[in-house]
Amino acid sequence: MKLASDDGTILELRAVGYEFPHHHSALHDSDWLDIDLRLTRPTATWHYTDPALLTYELREIATWLLLVVRGRTPKRLWFTEPELSLELIATPHNRMVVRVYLSDGFRPPWASVDPDVDFFLTFPVRRLPFLLASASLRLALTRFPQRARV
Repeated sequence: MKLASDDGTILELRAVGYEFPHHHSALHDSDWLDIDLRLTRPTATWHYTDPALLTYELREIATWLLLVVRGRTPKRLWFTEPELSLELIATPHNRMVVRVYLSDGFRPPWASVDPDVDFFLTFPVRRLPFLLASASLRLALTRFPQRARV
């Protein structure tokens, strides 16, 4: 998944493997994905890899992005691990944007160290980039499908 903001910030999120590649039927443990998050700003690049999402949570992001493109207003998307969440909001000028909140390990080093201060990136809703982001997540799920049944 790749999203770009108006200020030149690029967020890339991709599944790089299962946290426990040899667990095939253990509830949750079989489906934790190592997620590589990369932020590129005009002045810096940073990345961090962590088992931050379950396979079905990755699918939720893909579906959520499609809902946004279709003009729906899905609720804020939260996950088991608190490192990432997504929210659709309207700006004061009635422009729709997605905020991607990053915390814990996904919180970049230039963010405030105060855990009570949210760190988020803002991405304008654009049809093609969001469709491509959703498709890239669905493609990742063909490489890393859900293994345990919830």
